[in-house]
Amino acid sequence: MCLGAGAKAANKAARRQYEYDIKVRKRKHMDKLDVYKTQINTYKENIDEIHQGLGRTYTAAQTRLNRVKDQAWKRNQDFAIKSLENSAYGRAMAAGRTGRSIKRMGVMEAAQAGRFYARSNAAITDANEDFMLGVKTARRKAKTAQRREFSNVWLKPQADIAPPRPVMQNVGQAMFMDALSIGTSVAGFF
Repeated sequence: MCLGAGAKAANKAARRQYEYDIKVRKRKHMDKLDVYKTQINTYKENIDEIHQGLGRTYTAAQTRLNRVKDQAWKRNQDFAIKSLENSAYGRAMAAGRTGRSIKRMGVMEAAQAGRFYARSNAAITDANEDFMLGVKTARRKAKTAQRREFSNVWLKPQADIAPPRPVMQNVGQAMFMDALSIGTSVAGFF
């Protein structure tokens, strides 16, 4: 029997267990970092998709608004042409007729044109407000989606707390205690 063999074996086992715990800690941390890197890449891809979707939404809304404006301009032109062609006031003035009733006819036709153009402009204004509301809503949704994506990656994983260093046994003291126990057992025989 070697003096202090139990202490040496305990120290060796404690050292081995400590080194194993350190390796496990490092491996777990590396796994966390790999997952985090994947989350970062996914975050960047999702942010790009959010921005592209927002751009597509803006483009579609702008296209709809432009179509409404184009239709309004076309209706305004058609109305102006028809008004000039079918104007009773214009025919009366061309025939040389004057008077209050003719002026009243002119005022009524101008009022009719004003009402038509007011409705047309109101439709354009409504379409513009719908466009702005849609853009603001899309922007809010994009910000919410960006925040949701960021919440997945805002904390970088940290390494776990290192395991405590092993407390080694005093081999010299263990040798002394073994020698003392041998000595007392030998003295017990006499």
